[in-house]
Amino acid sequence: MLEARNSSSTKNNNNIETKHKEEKKKKKMKKKKKLTKKENNNESVGVKIKYEISGGGEIVNRVIERMNKELDVLKNGSNNPIMSLNLNILQCTEGSRWGRMCCAEVGVGWIVLEIKWELIDENKGCVLVKGASKLRDSAAIGFADLCESNYGEENLLNTMTPNLATEIKSKSRAFL
Repeated sequence: MLEARNSSSTKNNNNIETKHKEEKKKKKMKKKKKLTKKENNNESVGVKIKYEISGGGEIVNRVIERMNKELDVLKNGSNNPIMSLNLNILQCTEGSRWGRMCCAEVGVGWIVLEIKWELIDENKGCVLVKGASKLRDSAAIGFADLCESNYGEENLLNTMTPNLATEIKSKSRAFL
């Protein structure tokens, strides 16, 4: 009986030692994972901005460049590296100068920027905040076009895009 008790206590001691070794290994693995996560955080801190273009011509690329400049604060200002800002450009046009001068009062040739956007936490897979904007300008019913030949492009890039970026920044800063 003594031998049976000794062998069972030896087995228990072996089990305890094995469990203790496994716990040490798990702790080491957790430490390694934490280090790699920190390294990844340093490499990719900020919000990823993704674009989907549904409508627009060549002006869309310039709007995207301007939007990236305006939203640079979001790219570099987040502590959570696994967030993305999805921008869906539904309509983007500098309009028609002649259309605005002739028939702007009925909506012809207007400058339009329409975007749907959402800030997503990719860890949780949930939408934190979303919005949609449709900015339109008639160029004072075409009178601005009499003085300036590229009013549509200038207004789209220098007024509408920054205004939209400001709206996105103000609504999404609380989640960064």
